[in-house]
Amino acid sequence: MSVGFLRRTKRKLDFLKEEFQTLKDSGLYGIIRTIQSAQGAWLVVDGVEVLNLCSNNYLGLANQPKLKEAVKLLESSDEL
Repeated sequence: MSVGFLRRTKRKLDFLKEEFQTLKDSGLYGIIRTIQSAQGAWLVVDGVEVLNLCSNNYLGLANQPKLKEAVKLLESSDEL
């Protein structure tokens, strides 16, 4: 890559810095945390175990072996 290409690209992306700053200044910029465990009723975020209230899986049913097996059977059947 040429130096000129990198400079042009940087200039084209400068608007993103301005947009991010506008979001931060208005309190609308959010940092998305990384979930460090399987989603269930409890999960680990930033090294801390927390109650999961932000997912459709708040009951932890998505990790139940019987339900996972039932979904696999249904997917392989002609009943869909």
